[in-house]
Parts: sequence; C-alpha cells; structure tokens
Amino acid sequence: LDPLQQRILVWFIALIVAVFAAAYIFARRLATPLASFARAAERLGRDPRAPPLEVSGSSEIIVAARAFNDMQQRLRRYVDDRTAMVGAIAHDLRTPLTRLRFRIESAPEELRGKMGSDLDEMEAMISATLSFVRDAQQAGPTTRLELSSLLESLVDEMSETGKAASLERADKVVIEGD
Repeated sequence: LDPLQQRILVWFIALIVAVFAAAYIFARRLATPLASFARAAERLGRDPRAPPLEVSGSSEIIVAARAFNDMQQRLRRYVDDRTAMVGAIAHDLRTPLTRLRFRIESAPEELRGKMGSDLDEMEAMISATLSFVRDAQQAGPTTRLELSSLLESLVDEMSETGKAASLERADKVVIEGD
C-alpha cells in the first residue's frame, strides 16, 4: 500500500473503532432502562409489595415507569382485597360449622365419629386459610407429602360415600410443598 492508502486505512479503522464505541455507549444507554424494567417485573412477580420503579430518564421512560408503578399499585390492592375476602369467608364459615357440631350430637354413634372428623378437617382447613391470610406476605413452611398416600385416602373417602373408586399401585412420589 502506498502512504496515502495506509493513511486512509488507518483513518478508516480509527473511524470504525470510534463508531463502535459510540454505538456501544448509545446501546447501553438504551438498554439500561429496559434492564431496570425487567428487574422490576421480576420483583413484582415474586413480591407485589416490592418497592416501586425509580422514575427517571427520558420522557418515554418516565411515562412507562409511572404506568408500571400504577399497575403495581393496582395489583397490590387487588391481592390485598382478595386476601381480605378469603379471610372474611373463612371466618364466616365457622358459624355454620359450630351449628353442625351441635346437630351431630343427636346423630347415631356410628355417624357421629365420621361426621365429627369431617368437621374437624373442615375446621383445620379454615384455620389454615385464616393463618394464610394473616401471614400472606411470608412463605409458609414446607412439608414432605407422599402423593400415593393422599390418593389412597381420597379413594377410601370416596368408597365410604358410595362412589366407585379404584387406585392402581405405582411408585411412591414425594414432593415438598406448603
């Protein structure tokens, strides 16, 4: 290459490096708010009470951040309202259960035990629901559950009520859950 071509080549390479550097900086400035939105959406998916998104940047980003924060606030109110409703329903179910407990005392002895255990189970479900409502912000403790035992108890209960039910034996499946 003659000296003029070498200079042009050097200028061309320097120009390419400068353009790539400017494009990288520009792309980072564009991607930062999007990454912030992605992190906020992930936090919102895990915890509706997560702190709101910081409102800053260009006018479009500010509008989008405000819309996201408004959506988060509406979701938080929705979750709180549903939790309060479930708590009220669970609380109100205790009155009919108490009346049923008084009524089964006059039932024959062979029915009284099964009906009492069903009422105890319903009372435990209501207590668990109320406990969930009280501790809605915290994850519940996990326990190990063996699914085939659960299915066996369901089949037994269905058989007791006169329904046709059967269970095929399979490998035990143990899960961890709340």
